[in-house]
Amino acid sequence: MKILLTGFEPFADVEVNPSQQVVEALSQQSIAGIHIVHAILPVEYELAGNQIRQLIYAHEPDAVLMLGVARKRDVITLERVAINVDDAETPDNTGSVRSGHPIIWHTSPIAYLSTLPIIPMMERLKEKDFPAKISNHAGTFVCNHIFYLASHEYDRMNAYVPCGFIHLPPASENYTLEMMIDAIRVCVELLREIDV
Repeated sequence: MKILLTGFEPFADVEVNPSQQVVEALSQQSIAGIHIVHAILPVEYELAGNQIRQLIYAHEPDAVLMLGVARKRDVITLERVAINVDDAETPDNTGSVRSGHPIIWHTSPIAYLSTLPIIPMMERLKEKDFPAKISNHAGTFVCNHIFYLASHEYDRMNAYVPCGFIHLPPASENYTLEMMIDAIRVCVELLREIDV
């Protein structure tokens, strides 16, 4: 099974992005039955959007798992919905600020649901003592931007590929980087089980 696993570079006041650290750590691990294609995306609307689409077409993964950091959350959150809007006061790393800007114009859907098995993932994480919850809002910054575009590509291709987004909390004593690495490994292994 081939899984595309992505994280993000630092941005704004996030000097170290745990999503980058988790992706880089997992890319060095051997997980039976899984080939991880990993990428660290820029926190830039246009470039990150272009790169996620290029990665999908170049690698044709069996699943896409995108990670980012949510600075105000204290547990791993499995995102249910990507919406067709960029709207954030935080500038991306080019300085671009977007307010009510559609990601794709014209007749594109207002939202896409995650096709990751987020309920089984949450249940498995809790079984393994990793605090987790489901979120109905992936925000309106670059995380949501790539989540929407990746989902749109599969919709446009009329292809069913598990695809979705998980937000990590900032690393802390309560949720260490090592815990996050292990937790996302649990999610990756669950995707392998479902693919069998």
